[in-house]
Parts: sequence; structure tokens; C-alpha cells
Amino acid sequence: MKLREIDLKGFKSIDGQNGQTIPLGDVTVLLGANGSSKSNYSRRNFCQVLSSWMSLNWDSTPAAIAELSGLVRAAAQKTQVLLATQSTRLIDEFLPEDLVVVEWDAEKRCSIFKKLDTDRLKDWLDRYSLSEPWEKNVLGGQP
Repeated sequence: MKLREIDLKGFKSIDGQNGQTIPLGDVTVLLGANGSSKSNYSRRNFCQVLSSWMSLNWDSTPAAIAELSGLVRAAAQKTQVLLATQSTRLIDEFLPEDLVVVEWDAEKRCSIFKKLDTDRLKDWLDRYSLSEPWEKNVLGGQP
């Protein structure tokens, strides 16, 4: 049985009254800038976690990134995998459906989780790699 989503409540950085829901797939990549709290949720809420490619001491060469994403896809054949990253190279190895953007809402003082709207992004994704609209802050969660 696979989880379709996880409801988060009771974290300082989650809206206490409403909480947040994270949609899950076989692979879910939490994407966001430093300080968005993306790693906090992946580390505390899942047993099978690859938290961040940098914390695994992977170098940033394209070959290493491709190898890591291959390992993630292989692991996802047997279990669900949740990653937290801000690596532009790493997100290019995944599909838009795999990404959940995490942004820090300074006014509410909480993290906001958003699944990508692939219909809205179709023109961007037809012309660019996934990292390019993220770098331009079209996806949110600006690196």
C-alpha cells in the first residue's frame, strides 16, 4: 500500500490551524530555497529518506547526479522515496509530477507546499529544462 499524501500539523513552521498536505508519488522531490524547511519534513516524517544529494556526499558532476537519480528511481520500485533539494541539476533528472515546491511565507511564518501545475507550465516545459523556470522563479521556491 502506498501513501497518496501526508498531512502535516503541529510543526512550528506549519500553519497550526490548517496544517499542510503534501501529495506523494513513488518519488517526491521537495524543492525550495534554504530556510524553506523542506528538509525538516523529509527527515522527521519518513523512514526511507534520501534527504539531500549534498548530505549524501555526492559531488555535483552530471554523472554523479545521473547516478543518484538512477538509484532513487531503482529504490522507488520497492518503496516511496522523498528527497529534499535545491540542486538545479538534480531536479532536471525528474518529472514535473515528481516535484513539490516548498516556500517560506514570511508573513504567516510557515512553509507552503505546492504541487506543480503542469498545464500552466506547459509552454515553459516545452522549451526549457525543469531547472530553468525554477531559476527564474516561475515555479516558486526560488533557489
